[in-house]
Amino acid sequence: MYRRVADFLTDYCEEAVEAQKNWDALTNSALKASAGDGFWTIRDHLWHIASIWQYVFVNDLKLWPECDRLDHVPTSAKTLAGFYHNQTDKVCHWIKKHWTDEDLAVEVEIWGMRMTRGKLLWEIVKHEAHHRGQIFSLMRLAGLPVHGIYGPSKDEVEKMATAAAAH
Repeated sequence: MYRRVADFLTDYCEEAVEAQKNWDALTNSALKASAGDGFWTIRDHLWHIASIWQYVFVNDLKLWPECDRLDHVPTSAKTLAGFYHNQTDKVCHWIKKHWTDEDLAVEVEIWGMRMTRGKLLWEIVKHEAHHRGQIFSLMRLAGLPVHGIYGPSKDEVEKMATAAAAH
């Protein structure tokens, strides 16, 4: 749970920047990758995590204007990656401007539960990390490289080993 706005901004905004490196590497054909029939595609997962801020801040908490809502899922990798970037940038700037540390202790009712705003932000960060892991697995299945967020990915470790061996 977040008790300080600065802690949320540090965690989430840094993670969003690192995740964006993966989204920018997506291709239109890779967006269709899934674990099989009936499972979400990369496009489904990425749309889900990119649009959650709209659902929470427009629909549920009514903090952003209705006109900020986007109801169609982008079909191109570049547009979807751009939408994620815009949403994460927007939420970081909006929270920095509008919420204080005290605001994070305010209780809200959402998804049939009561929780503080700080707990809600923490749940969204964890939720996104869960879906990023799913997307990274699907990126591998689609033959795409993966950028590490909590440490180097296999691709990055191999590049480091190759560079070290060359010296």
